[in-house]
Amino acid sequence: MMKIIQKIIFLSFIIGFPVVCHSNINVFACQPEWGWLADKIGGEHVTTYNATNGEQNQHQINIFPEMLKQLRGARVIICTGAGIEQRWFPVITKKLDNPLIVKGQPGHIIISDFVGKTIKQDKFHPKGNPHFHLDPAVVLQVAGVIAQRFSKINPSNRRFYRKKLTKFKREWGALMTEVKSAGALLSGMNVIQYHPSWTYFLNWLGMKSVGTILPDKNHHATTRSLGKLAAKLKKQPATMVIYAKDYKENRVIKWFSKKIKQPDCELLLSLNEEKKLLGLGDLYRHNVKLMVDIVRIEQAKELKKKALEKKRLEKERAEKELLGLKKLEELKKSKKPKKNKK
Repeated sequence: MMKIIQKIIFLSFIIGFPVVCHSNINVFACQPEWGWLADKIGGEHVTTYNATNGEQNQHQINIFPEMLKQLRGARVIICTGAGIEQRWFPVITKKLDNPLIVKGQPGHIIISDFVGKTIKQDKFHPKGNPHFHLDPAVVLQVAGVIAQRFSKINPSNRRFYRKKLTKFKREWGALMTEVKSAGALLSGMNVIQYHPSWTYFLNWLGMKSVGTILPDKNHHATTRSLGKLAAKLKKQPATMVIYAKDYKENRVIKWFSKKIKQPDCELLLSLNEEKKLLGLGDLYRHNVKLMVDIVRIEQAKELKKKALEKKRLEKERAEKELLGLKKLEELKKSKKPKKNKK
C-alpha cells in the first residue's frame, strides 16, 4: 500500500498535480488580507501562502519559482479579481495545470464574482473598484464564502469552519463598532484621494471623496488638471488629501496639499508586518487613527489661531480705549478756562 502511495505522489509531482494526503487545505492568496481571512476561518486546518505583501503594487508583481510551487500544490486560490491581478496571475496559471483551482471548482475563489452588486465602477476601474477589502460588509460576505468552500473541500471539518465563521462574525461586528466610533469625528468630512482606493472605506465612515489628484487611469496629474481640481475645491472644500505611498507622485501630492492649504495623510492599503498590521481590523484602526489625528491637529491649530486673533482684537480694543482716554484728557485740558494774570 505504501509503495502505491509513493508512486502516486511521484507521478503527481511529474505531471504537476497536487495530492492532498492530510486534512489541511493549502491556500494560495493573491493578497495578504485574503490569506489572513482564510486563516481566521480555517484555523489550524489550513496552510496559507500569500503571493504578495502590502508594500507591493498589486498590478505589477514579479513572478518567482516559489509562487509556481505554491500554486501547483494549492487546493484553494483566493484572489480579488476585478482586473487587479490581470497582469500577473494569468501568466503563472498558464505555467501549470492544477485542476483543483480552475473556474467552477470549490477551490476557485475570485472575490469580485461574489460581490458584484457592491462593486462601484469609475473612470479608473472599468471592471469595478477592486479595493473592497476596505468595506466591512464585503469582508463578512467573503468570510461566508470561504467557510462554505472549505466545507465542500473538507466536509469532515464542516462544523469547525462554521464555528470559526460564527466567532469571526461576532468579533468583526464588535471591532467595526469600535473603529467606527473612534472615527465618528470624520463623519461628514470631504477629502481628496490621490487615486480612488478608499472609496468604500470613506463611504462606511460617512466621509465623501470630492476629487482625485490623478485625472484618470491613463494620465498623470498635470498643472492644468490640478488647477481644475483646486477650483472645484473652492465650492467643495476638503479636509485633507489622502494617498498611499507612491515614490513617483509624492512630491505632486505634497505640492497640491500646500496649494489648497490642507494637510496630506499617508494611509495604508494593505496589511503590513513591519507596522504590525497583521489583520484587516488593525489596518482599519490604523487608517482611522491617522485621519482623526490629522483632524485634531488641524482643529487645535484653528483654535490656537482663533485664540490669537481674539487676543489681538482685545489688545487692539484696549489700545483704542487707552488712546480714547488720552484724547479725552487732552480735550478736557484744552477746554479748561485759563486764569488771568494780574
